[in-house]
Amino acid sequence: MAKSVKSEYFNEESTLQILRAEIAEVKNVLLGFCSKKELPDIMGEILYQQFELYLDALRTEYAGNEKIYHDYLFSRTCNIIAKAFEDLGLIRDAKEIQARARDLSK
Repeated sequence: MAKSVKSEYFNEESTLQILRAEIAEVKNVLLGFCSKKELPDIMGEILYQQFELYLDALRTEYAGNEKIYHDYLFSRTCNIIAKAFEDLGLIRDAKEIQARARDLSK
């Protein structure tokens, strides 16, 4: 997102708010198609797939620049995704996201 707007308009908190809103919207849409009981598994799979795509995009965009994993935005993004898993009751998945973020930031 930082590359898509002029630097004076980029705001990390706004970016994080967009991520939270997107996660909430995915949940709302899914609840129109599945039961509350099915939601954790279905949404968990979507979150996991999107997390993998996010990491792939970072690897491609910042090849050889491991500093990206020490970035505030990366850390907060991973925390928001982990919280989304926690909110679904998928604690093991939340811990996996947190562990992967820690491993990448070493």
